[in-house]
Amino acid sequence: MEFHQLLESQIKKFLTQDHLSDPDLTRFIQAVNLSYQSFDKAKKDIPQDSIEYIYKETEHLDKEIKAITLRNSFQLIDYISRQIQTKKK
Repeated sequence: MEFHQLLESQIKKFLTQDHLSDPDLTRFIQAVNLSYQSFDKAKKDIPQDSIEYIYKETEHLDKEIKAITLRNSFQLIDYISRQIQTKKK
């Protein structure tokens, strides 16, 4: 079985071959290995989750800005039209 890099280093440093033949210790090492791998995966997923959140927020804000801009454009056109009508009279 291939172990997490840090766990592999710790095994080499602190355990003997006799330790590794103990089935209970082997199960424990496998559980620790899974924990290390899960932590690494979670650490990698965080930036992607952040990017997706920022993208969704940006998309939402972009829609709001477009709606405000469109509304302001219509108000400006209406104001200019009224000014033109007033000047014609």
